[in-house]
Amino acid sequence: MSELVSEQCKTGELPVQLPMQALSLVRGQLGDARRLLLDSEVDDHAHERAVWLLHQVDRALARLACGPDADTTTADQVLRTWADLSGYLQAAEAGAGGPCCAGQIFMSAGVQQAPLQFSATSSQLAVAYSVCRSITRSAAKNFYYAFLVLPRAKREALYAVYAFMRGCDDIADDPAVPLQERRNKLAERLARLHRAQAGESTDDAVLLALTDAQRKYHIPPELLDQLAFGTMMDVQDGEPWADASAPHALAVQYRTFEDLYEYCYRVASIVGLVCIRVFGYHDPAAEPLAERCGLAFQLTNIIRDVKEDAEMGRVYLPEKDLAAFGISASEVATTNDAARFLPLLAMEAERARNYYRAGDELIPLVDEDSQPALWVLINIYRKLLDKIAQQGYDVFHGKINLTVREKLIILAKGFLKRLA
Repeated sequence: MSELVSEQCKTGELPVQLPMQALSLVRGQLGDARRLLLDSEVDDHAHERAVWLLHQVDRALARLACGPDADTTTADQVLRTWADLSGYLQAAEAGAGGPCCAGQIFMSAGVQQAPLQFSATSSQLAVAYSVCRSITRSAAKNFYYAFLVLPRAKREALYAVYAFMRGCDDIADDPAVPLQERRNKLAERLARLHRAQAGESTDDAVLLALTDAQRKYHIPPELLDQLAFGTMMDVQDGEPWADASAPHALAVQYRTFEDLYEYCYRVASIVGLVCIRVFGYHDPAAEPLAERCGLAFQLTNIIRDVKEDAEMGRVYLPEKDLAAFGISASEVATTNDAARFLPLLAMEAERARNYYRAGDELIPLVDEDSQPALWVLINIYRKLLDKIAQQGYDVFHGKINLTVREKLIILAKGFLKRLA
């Protein structure tokens, strides 16, 4: 199938209605392609070009996830770019000493079996999960409260997922470290994860807990890879090899809402897809709903953090939306006039509310013992959005957050749902 797709891409003989299994095949190979490129010895220019092509495939696939408005032109782009990339993947694998053939499906290090499998003791796992719980409690301002309503095993699994994601975020967001060094650190972090997934022993408490949770809840390895790579989107500036540590002017990150959707998918929707593996579900309709629910959370964060992000040189509000309301990027960082931004932020908030409806539809699709936790998480974020609206979208005079009391009220309602 993959060889046929590659050949059709090269000859320009793509059908008008593209087979969805071809796109699924490409999506499934992305994680292994990333790992192969990170470990390859291809020369620098070829490596940069291959990483850039992979980035374009990733973005186009995310655009297709936007829904019914995506057209076959975008699907064409995915398959044609993948065909261009295949040559670089062949060279990378040949450099690693392995066989190469067009359209090959590369096996993840995370699913290869090691000759000897390390098995952690129950006491080692207890300590590892305790470390993850401490990280989540100190860093996760909203997720931690929702996790409390889960059964212990599921709660601990999500502590491990969050701790891993937090560690990747810390690597990606360190402005004192040049971008290439951050990429190298992230690659090493993933390599250590892959070795742990393959059965090697590890003294990293987070990875020990994460691999245990992954096996227990059948979390696809490529989702964890995408969690890690998603953290780098904030610092790529449109080119994977750009030096984000260099001084730069305030710039709009995304031109249209469709472009912003891709970003939200990579940094938030993927989290939702991991979470529902732990929550448990049987209806495949849960997956697109989890994607849209993650988008609602991220849009809420973007609205709340407009001022803070601008101070770091980033504007996530789409350029097209800013222009529609006659607002320039520079105003985002310098304004104290919340009223000027109210119509724009109200429009973005309405988009978020529409996506929160997907969360309401998702709740009954996850396992019953997880429904209260998902309800708590959705309502904490939804309450935050409502609080921003009640304050006239004034996110320019201090960060708006829910108080501990407000979160505990929602949490109490979640516990009652669990007991009902």
